[in-house]
Amino acid sequence: MYKEMEYINYSCKLSWECSGVFPRGVDSEQINTVEYSKKLNAIMTGNDWGLVNLLPYPAKNISLSRVFRGHSEAVKKAIFSNDGQFAFSLGGFDHTII
Repeated sequence: MYKEMEYINYSCKLSWECSGVFPRGVDSEQINTVEYSKKLNAIMTGNDWGLVNLLPYPAKNISLSRVFRGHSEAVKKAIFSNDGQFAFSLGGFDHTII
């Protein structure tokens, strides 16, 4: 009768699937963006330290992440391309797209 909703992507950082994106001692305000890619089965985050993290879905352990550095300040948004081949991040103060 009811069909379960299936998401192609979502960006809720306070969900069960994203419980491992927060390093020890970090609150939710320091993680600025979370993006899920169903095609890659991965979660990408951007934080206040200019880092982009890529984690397997569900993100249960931050130590399993691959960390990418490129921004000089906070990453305000991180998204996957529709085909899942590319990841983009938008810096806040540095005004760059990587």
